[in-house]
Amino acid sequence: VLGTSLTSSGGRAVIHVDTAGAVYPLRIDPFIQVAKFGETGDLSMTMPTALGGSGISVAGTTAAVSVTLNNTSPASGAVDIFVAKQGNWANGATRVAQLTDPDPQDNFASSLSLSADGGTLAVGAPAAKIGPTNAFGKVFVFREPATGWATTTTADPAVAVLDDNTPQALGGQLGKAVSISADGSRIAAGMPGFSQANPGTGAVDVFDRGGATWPTGADIQPSATASTGSAGDMLGQSVALSGDTIVAGAIHAVNNTGVRTGVAYIFQKATPTSWPLASTLAGEQDGDFFGWATAISADAKTVVVTAVTNLQGRGAAYVFTSSNGSWPARATPAAKLTASNPNPGDQLGQSVAIDGNVVFAGAFGTTFNNRPFTGAAFIFVQPAGGWRTEHEAQELAAPDGKGGDSFGQTVAISNGTAFSAAPFASSPGTTNQQGFIYAFGSFPTTAIGLAPAAPDGLSGWFRHPVNVAVSASDLASTVTAIHCVLDPAAAPLSFLTLPSSCGFLAPAGGSVAANGQHVIYAAASNAAGYGATPVSQAFKIDTVAPGVKCTPPPNFTLKGRGGLVTARVSDSTSRPAAPIVAKRANVSRAGKKSVTLTGRDNAGNAKSVKCRYTVVAPKLPTKINFGFTRFPPATFTIFTSLTATKVPRGAKIDLRCKGGGCPFAHRTVKAPTTKLVCKRGHKQCKRKRAPALQNFNLEGSLAGRHLAANTVLSVTVTKPNTIGPVVTFTVRASTGPSVTQKCLAPGSKKPKPC
Repeated sequence: VLGTSLTSSGGRAVIHVDTAGAVYPLRIDPFIQVAKFGETGDLSMTMPTALGGSGISVAGTTAAVSVTLNNTSPASGAVDIFVAKQGNWANGATRVAQLTDPDPQDNFASSLSLSADGGTLAVGAPAAKIGPTNAFGKVFVFREPATGWATTTTADPAVAVLDDNTPQALGGQLGKAVSISADGSRIAAGMPGFSQANPGTGAVDVFDRGGATWPTGADIQPSATASTGSAGDMLGQSVALSGDTIVAGAIHAVNNTGVRTGVAYIFQKATPTSWPLASTLAGEQDGDFFGWATAISADAKTVVVTAVTNLQGRGAAYVFTSSNGSWPARATPAAKLTASNPNPGDQLGQSVAIDGNVVFAGAFGTTFNNRPFTGAAFIFVQPAGGWRTEHEAQELAAPDGKGGDSFGQTVAISNGTAFSAAPFASSPGTTNQQGFIYAFGSFPTTAIGLAPAAPDGLSGWFRHPVNVAVSASDLASTVTAIHCVLDPAAAPLSFLTLPSSCGFLAPAGGSVAANGQHVIYAAASNAAGYGATPVSQAFKIDTVAPGVKCTPPPNFTLKGRGGLVTARVSDSTSRPAAPIVAKRANVSRAGKKSVTLTGRDNAGNAKSVKCRYTVVAPKLPTKINFGFTRFPPATFTIFTSLTATKVPRGAKIDLRCKGGGCPFAHRTVKAPTTKLVCKRGHKQCKRKRAPALQNFNLEGSLAGRHLAANTVLSVTVTKPNTIGPVVTFTVRASTGPSVTQKCLAPGSKKPKPC
């Protein structure tokens, strides 16, 4: 049992659950009070007392509730018929009819049972007489008029009155408990005072409708009795019928070890007139009153029997199951259901009902805030693997309950709505014990599933279309509709504000492919008419790779510090993981190069591009200047000046001469990296870094030689990792030297045009 609390927030009830130590999967699907109703003066009469004190039976949107009238002496019983407003118990209920018995001493409405369609009602009157004095008990059968229960008045007679006037039935209290079949054609009625072999052995009478009418008279079917019955067993204290199976309690019977624990018997029809004993169900402890209340599932494969005084009056409900409807001679319980925080005197199991996989048990003696008999009722849900011993899934109580209300004295459950009577509750501000019925709804659970279940991208993004499936389930009812919507302008707050279908994908599932952030809202309704609060599932899709665009191609200096080649990344859906991506340029060699850059978005989509860049060597600033004199008519030329200006520190000047008059073939001049600096008057000199750019007079290398025609003189200036100038002079016979200027790239031996 997990700790829970309830708060109100923004007009909603918020359930807080402490999940520490929980075993998953964990389902939080509470029953929530949807209505409270009682007599509202729809029919003019004196205020009743003990509404629901003896019985309540619900079928769909119709409820039959016992009521004690105080306008007779002694007080007499009646049955109020309530119908849900607009077909939904959450809208409240209206009392549309009241059924009465002319004799106030019949103990009319001590028990009652509605058929599944709400059209046939069996009402027990265990003190009713046959003749002027002999009390045998009777069962009254009412049929809903063709125009509806609303036209029924107290004057409308029962369509049949069933009795058993055999000698053994004298004082038998026929109708102490009644149960009607789903189709309304069969009634099982308990007679705990029936005396067969011994006084008070008890029995169950079975009445079958013949055609359109119910036969009257005694012994329509033989009494179904326990072969081991003994005096005072009181078989028939409780009875539950489903199809051809009956379970009945004998609260004072002894078990197979001779202990008076109480016993329940399962009878199954063999022939139209024979209901032999099929199985015996026994209690645990002496005085348990095992069999006080019984219930049977619609398929007759699950039986619930309560023991109200088990565990010192705390009470318990026992679940017996049969996989195929065949019962062993002595069945053992599959589960024992108890309250998680019981107290002596709670009497869990004072009443019990079953609907599908839900058992609903009342504990009218429960104390709240030191107020005895405030009462409570407990919801037990069958686990996925089948019934097992457990505590309640939820404890229900009247929010306005008071001591003595006896909430849970009688209970019923139908189609996902649980009903509990508080027969002695009073209206606010009064002391009249009017009695009220509380209705609790089980709301469907809606689930939105995505495939793949987890995002296949980064940061919660899906990189492919998402398959969406919407499903719903209800632990106590059936789902009738699922509504959902994709990306609404505003969040829907209720089932009714959702579109009437799932449209875009249908309940079975569909695909959402549009890029962007999405949210689906979905909710379901059940057969009881309750719509759940919408649940939502947000997801985001980005199936498109980002845009990646190179920035303008940069140039980098050979062997320099280098730099980054960059590209811009754009993505309008999930946004870029980084707006700019970059890699460092390789400047080890000159030339046109490229680098692959990959851009990514936040979803994990990627795109790669090749971004180009150029690595260039720096060009030396050196200039070669010259002057010459030509001696006509002679064919030789003399260089009067030849200088190299702005020669970088550490550069090398190569002079080559080929032809007549050359003073050398090859001569090299190096620009020094250091120079010797001596202060005047000091003998010590220091070397310092030479100037970055230096000038050189190269004319002296030619020694004023007369250079003949066609002599070629070249001056090449080089420095590692730079582009140096190559100036070539060719002596002409009739004109001055022709000059060509080229550049020599690093690592190259052949000059090229600059």
